[in-house]
Amino acid sequence: MKPQFHEDYSTDKLDPLYETTVDFDMAEVERRLGETSDAGPDYDVLGKIVRRLFKWATAVEIGKPNAEAMVGRRFLAMVWVTNPGLFEGSPSASKLAECLGIKRKADFWELTGEASRVLGIVNRNQKHGWNRK
Repeated sequence: MKPQFHEDYSTDKLDPLYETTVDFDMAEVERRLGETSDAGPDYDVLGKIVRRLFKWATAVEIGKPNAEAMVGRRFLAMVWVTNPGLFEGSPSASKLAECLGIKRKADFWELTGEASRVLGIVNRNQKHGWNRK
């Protein structure tokens, strides 16, 4: 039978490791790791990232028919790779291609694979993807 638990029980015996523990100065740890900064976001770095994303999304021949549709598809592929949950119901790439009216789903899969390689991101729906290699 299990002994009864007494919430108000205390003991005068201390943990032998109690005396050797040290409280960390977390503010100092964060400062040394460079995690505290009052400077705010590094807009130069953010700008470079956004330019790289836009450069990839717009890497189409503008003079070709449906160039604007291709830019849209590339942008949506990039968004889907980043977070499929941004689309209602968190659809698979196949389902999203179907909703977009893309007749050949593999065309969209190729874009999502390319976006994954460029961004270095793989979402939960791409774990089995052949198009990331």
